[in-house]
Amino acid sequence: MRGNSRRHRINAAAIALAAVIGTGATFLSVATATQAATKDGTATAVTNGTAGNTGNSGASGASGASGASGATSTGNTGSGTSAAGSTTATPTPTTQPSALPSSQSSGNTPSAANTGAAAATGSSTPPAPASAVRSAPNADPSSTVVDGTVTWTGNGTTNGQCDNSENLGITVPNGEQAWLFILTSPGTGPFELTTNLGSAPGTQEGNGSVHFILLTPLGATLTSATAVTGTAHSVLTVSGCQFGAPLFSGTTTSTTVFDATTGGPWSGTETVGALAFDTDTVTPTTPGGPTPTGTVTYTFFMNGTCDGTGTTVTVTLNADGTVPPSPTSLPLAAGDYSYDAVYNGDSNYSASPVSSCEPFSVAETTPTVTTVVFDATTNSPWAGTELAGATAYDTSTLSGLFVGFVPTGTVTYTFFPNGNCTAPGTTETVTIADGVIPKSPTSLPLPAGSYSYDAVYNGDSNYNPSAVSVCEPFSVAPATSGSTTGSTTGGAAVTTSPATAGGAAAPTTAPSATRSAIAFTGADLAAMFAAGLALLATGSVLVLESRRRRRRRV
Repeated sequence: MRGNSRRHRINAAAIALAAVIGTGATFLSVATATQAATKDGTATAVTNGTAGNTGNSGASGASGASGASGATSTGNTGSGTSAAGSTTATPTPTTQPSALPSSQSSGNTPSAANTGAAAATGSSTPPAPASAVRSAPNADPSSTVVDGTVTWTGNGTTNGQCDNSENLGITVPNGEQAWLFILTSPGTGPFELTTNLGSAPGTQEGNGSVHFILLTPLGATLTSATAVTGTAHSVLTVSGCQFGAPLFSGTTTSTTVFDATTGGPWSGTETVGALAFDTDTVTPTTPGGPTPTGTVTYTFFMNGTCDGTGTTVTVTLNADGTVPPSPTSLPLAAGDYSYDAVYNGDSNYSASPVSSCEPFSVAETTPTVTTVVFDATTNSPWAGTELAGATAYDTSTLSGLFVGFVPTGTVTYTFFPNGNCTAPGTTETVTIADGVIPKSPTSLPLPAGSYSYDAVYNGDSNYNPSAVSVCEPFSVAPATSGSTTGSTTGGAAVTTSPATAGGAAAPTTAPSATRSAIAFTGADLAAMFAAGLALLATGSVLVLESRRRRRRRV
């Protein structure tokens, strides 16, 4: 019995010692885990649904959720401002068009008639002015001589018409023009010139050549000529021509710019993308004359003063003497432009002076900006079901643009910490690139409450600044029990403070005056460790005492 009693006491002491050591180890393990969790921002929930403490600081992390008995809840780390996305503007970018189509009506290309080489035995041809000489085709003269007749067939001076009046030393009647033909190396007379425009006798000069003067109506076209009598070496040449005065004197011309969209005269209210064309009227200065014919040349200028080199296009008068309009311009950017015109004359009328410069302008147009708020987590339009801790950004779109004129410049977003865009707000300006309008920066996590955005386009060379967009309100709901977006239970109160990033007020957390039951301070850990050591020491004393008594009995 006495031996059994001793063994029971020894076993009890060993059990007590093991319990003491186990208790100390448990406290040490809890202390170590708690300290590590505190550094990592992890809060341990206790029984009866006590809420977890706020997680580690970021850009305002959300509070931990209420936990069940013995469960662990980790606070979310705060997030900074996200990168801006983009929203595409309505218009399709294109390049700036030129003011007029590249093609234009034109007259015939000038080409000089060939000058034949004069060669005659014992004779020489007096030199004619270079600008007055018009030559026959470059054929072997012998091939054009048949029974003493030399012929010339060609285009005269310019497409068979006299292109430059020269002084031939004669008086030319009004409404007519004189042609001078020269026959070199002639045979014996008499000499006669025959053309498609009529015939004329020749006069032999002292140098042996023969001159023919042929009078024709102004603007007549020469296509063929034959002279008799010639030799195998004769050459017939058109040497020059001289104009008489027009029968009905000069003309005047005046222009009016039209709006091609409305079909009426330019009003001055046209905006970006408008189309223009010019009209002209030719008026003879002498009443009662024939209907003018010929052409009018319009010139379009990319300024309002008809300065510099413009873009020209030539049109042919209608049979009734009216002048067709110029081609319609391509869509015009905002700016100043001008037209002038000139009538080029005909056989009855001389060319007119250039018309007065007619300026006109194109104004900027004013677009409209609209906004749509997005949930930054889902990247979808704001649903209205978002809870505390949600983040937002704004997007904008321009309307009222003209296709081909891509907007440039900037858009300014304003974020308000209220639902009616009441100042003060936080602004952020983004730059449009290739017609794409970036979104606003993403807000920081938002507490429950009402917020709003608006935006304004600041304009460029083609577009005026827009009016401020319609205010777009949105709201954030309070977090519900068990949610991970935030909590006011467990000692963390959510407050707001101003911030410029993302145009939103930055939510922050303020520590509660009441410490959570699961939060251990350094003093708590020290006390727990000391208690463990005390229990360990007590157990050791009990073991030693038991051994001492056993020896004493022995």
